[in-house]
Amino acid sequence: GSSLALFNLLKVFGHQVTVITPTDYPKFIHWVPGNHCVINFESSEFEKERAISIIQQADLICCLDFSSYERLKD
Repeated sequence: GSSLALFNLLKVFGHQVTVITPTDYPKFIHWVPGNHCVINFESSEFEKERAISIIQQADLICCLDFSSYERLKD
């Protein structure tokens, strides 16, 4: 939720933004605008490679609301 809130705020200011989650998150958050753009790192090998490429090219990375270190995984 907090990642999508920041995503939407930064988009308003014209920034190119990508939300990458290390794991899936609760379905009750899927209504938040921008949810369809989220990359779930562990969902597939394609998404993992896509996420790594985006991270390597990023100018800024914000880490928000993981709720526990175990969620970080890879």
